[in-house]
Amino acid sequence: MGRLVTWGLWVSALVGCGQPSVTLEPDAGGQAGGAVGGGLAGAAGGGQAGGGAVSCTPGPLGEEELLRLLFVVDQGTLMCVADGPGVSDRPTVCESLLPQAGSTQPARTRALLALLTEAQARPNVEVALLSFGRSTSRAVFHRPDSFFLRQPVSTLQAELDGQSNLQAALGAARAAIGENALQLSAADRARTRYVVVLVSAGVPTPRCSSVDLDTQLPTAPGGRWPDTEGFEAWCNTPTSDLQFEERGRFVPGGDLNQPWQLDDAVDDLVSLPAALGVRDVRLDTWHLLDEARVQRCGAACDELFGLRGAAPRSVGNTLMRRLAQRGRGVFADTGLSTASFADLPLFERTCPP
Repeated sequence: MGRLVTWGLWVSALVGCGQPSVTLEPDAGGQAGGAVGGGLAGAAGGGQAGGGAVSCTPGPLGEEELLRLLFVVDQGTLMCVADGPGVSDRPTVCESLLPQAGSTQPARTRALLALLTEAQARPNVEVALLSFGRSTSRAVFHRPDSFFLRQPVSTLQAELDGQSNLQAALGAARAAIGENALQLSAADRARTRYVVVLVSAGVPTPRCSSVDLDTQLPTAPGGRWPDTEGFEAWCNTPTSDLQFEERGRFVPGGDLNQPWQLDDAVDDLVSLPAALGVRDVRLDTWHLLDEARVQRCGAACDELFGLRGAAPRSVGNTLMRRLAQRGRGVFADTGLSTASFADLPLFERTCPP
């Protein structure tokens, strides 16, 4: 699957919608206090950032509505543990955690393939896949039966990619929606709903902090993570040799994948209806983490997750739940055995609490 090292999208004025020019550019660095991607929420005169109240009636989608499902799927190395099997740049970890008998694909692959089959009967649905590790793939919307969608879904377990840069992935999702929306007429934009579905263990890496001696994990929303263990030099040294997509935009010594930055990225997503004239954008999350495999992994997973002794499940569950709430969406934590998106009402209109 092709990876994009760095990319941006200029969105021109929307003809007939009265919207000003907006820049959509995946951003993954910045210093404390700034908004990811330059604060799109304020660029178009408001929006729904931060879970603001909107007019909504829950229920099935109307026949006239168009639905775009964007699956943002974690492909960092840690996913061979969180949702195995998998092959990565750390084969000693992945090969030591063999799948249970009868399991040849990770839960995320099985769930996505089943969802695509179900969606084929819905003529108003298109689907895109955005996988992320140390870099992000480019998401293109297709009909659910497209080879260009089903083939990369089928090979997810064979393409793990180092880190899990969630901040960059959320920025790329925003850009993908903007690119797709501007291919539609103004009338079609007005009847199109976008559902972004984040599928992840909920532990972004690397995490960098601009605050020195910050050694405790956050215990409440708005907290701060210390530098990921093993990434201290990369986070703080301009001459670090470690190759990563964000080098060149991330400023060493600054913040990366901090909770406030992820919150800002979600705010930018849910502000897109005001910027682009689409009917709705929401973020659903599915937390995937096989605790038994994490325990079998032992000390190797302490290094892989870099959580300084904190439980990966607790950290990931807390983050994924909060992002769904902020994104006016639904949180699911059904376990790997179900391998299903059944707990996420993807084909329905939902309303924020």
